[in-house]
Amino acid sequence: MNLNLVQALPDGETLINMRRESGISPMKICDGLGYTYRMYCLKESGEQALNIGEINLLLIMFGKHPHWSLCGSLPLERIVELMIPGAPSSEDVRAVRVALGLKPKEIAAELGYKHDTWRSKESPAKAGTLKMPEYNLLRLILGDHPNLKIQPK
Repeated sequence: MNLNLVQALPDGETLINMRRESGISPMKICDGLGYTYRMYCLKESGEQALNIGEINLLLIMFGKHPHWSLCGSLPLERIVELMIPGAPSSEDVRAVRVALGLKPKEIAAELGYKHDTWRSKESPAKAGTLKMPEYNLLRLILGDHPNLKIQPK
């Protein structure tokens, strides 16, 4: 399955402009995506890189993703509140990959990880290493997110 993810990551200024255009505060984004305020500021400034999963979820939330859009017309503040909180277990990570019909090597490539890095996310010894935004993105693409739905554009 092709996840239709954007692979080219925008710079911090683009992220700032999208957030400002949406009218949401950085703190609200932090609350919904499990970031500390400092971490999010580092991501916006470009000092800390966003990964492919994070940027794709943000693009969907901001209505800027070229391939996916949220169903319905909820305000962004409500969308952030509806994210699945916390880090997923290694079993949850493996289950979503299997449900997407992808091999570890395939999902690693889609999300910009090395194969071994992805495999560690499915390891019980490394539980909780898949970031909350990435897990929400995968659940949205799978179509089993408990609170939100997306559709192809």
